[in-house]
Amino acid sequence: NLIENQGPNGCVSEVKKVSAFILDLDPKFFLPLAELAAPALRELSPNQYSDFKKITKLLIEEDRAIDLLEYSIDKMLEASLDIHFEPNRKQVIQYYNPIGVTEEIKKLISCLAYEGHEDFKEAERAFARGISSFSEIKGFDQLEILEQSQSSFSEVDQALKKIKACSLPVRKKIIQAAGRTIAADGQITIVEAELIRAVCYSLGCPVPPFVGH
Repeated sequence: NLIENQGPNGCVSEVKKVSAFILDLDPKFFLPLAELAAPALRELSPNQYSDFKKITKLLIEEDRAIDLLEYSIDKMLEASLDIHFEPNRKQVIQYYNPIGVTEEIKKLISCLAYEGHEDFKEAERAFARGISSFSEIKGFDQLEILEQSQSSFSEVDQALKKIKACSLPVRKKIIQAAGRTIAADGQITIVEAELIRAVCYSLGCPVPPFVGH
């Protein structure tokens, strides 16, 4: 109904053409499929992209809850397409040291630790493993995992907006810490892979090769 009422002309028929295929697809392929669609979406006109972005946001927010897949796709589209349609928009670098975003790092690493581990002690160990990436920085070894309610997607999204203002070396360091966190138990679930990919999209960094597709 939302697409019928607010989507561009011709959109409904195209959605119906692919919906049967999408519904039968294994969920693990949803994000890679969206990535494959990005080059074609760059062929849209600026007005078409504006309409596409609007309807995408409405679809994500329709049930008033954003799940991991929706969050990941949203971040991927922003990273892949916004820079194409808004080439003059530049990110101002404000932080050249992780200390300036300590609380944001703590939120991100806590979220990653909880997503991959149901047991609190395991999540705590994963958090410590991730934070160990900053062992050379005084005080980081004293950081403790946050309560799960303090590291939700909405909290992490706000944290990433600040982390995005870090220099590239700092952002890469944070991605390294994120990778150590999700790999702490020796296995990477689809959920963990999607989340770290969303983080990489948000920060403008390559997805680590161990995450896969």
